[in-house]
Amino acid sequence: MTCITKTDFCQVLPLWYQFRKNLYNMNIQQFYDEGLAHASYAILSEGKVALVDPGRNPQQYYDFAEANNAKIVAVNETHPHADFVSSHLEFHQNEDATIYVSKLVGAEYPHTGFDEGDSFQMGKVTFHSIIPQVTLQILSVSY
Repeated sequence: MTCITKTDFCQVLPLWYQFRKNLYNMNIQQFYDEGLAHASYAILSEGKVALVDPGRNPQQYYDFAEANNAKIVAVNETHPHADFVSSHLEFHQNEDATIYVSKLVGAEYPHTGFDEGDSFQMGKVTFHSIIPQVTLQILSVSY
């Protein structure tokens, strides 16, 4: 029986992520705001970035896109009822990014409805909407 130590795991994990990134041509970056206990994500595929629940300060997402020579093309709001302010409108106005949000929200800003059974393609990634009864939207990403 072989046992992998924490040191071995820490050395192998970055290699696994690089392998996965090359294999699927996709990269997922988490951004975490300690003060709000809020996680957001940037998903990169073929020079395009989709943001999931971006926080108010857009700079970290612009930096991620620039570092990867990519353009922010989509924003997914999965928790529009959350107690933080999103930068989704800024990305729509400055980058012409499509905002995806459930019709159940009743959003009055420019958006594309994204409800159970809906999906959209970005690069080699497909985003699927799954809506359970306890929240407005759950996002599934496949490649």
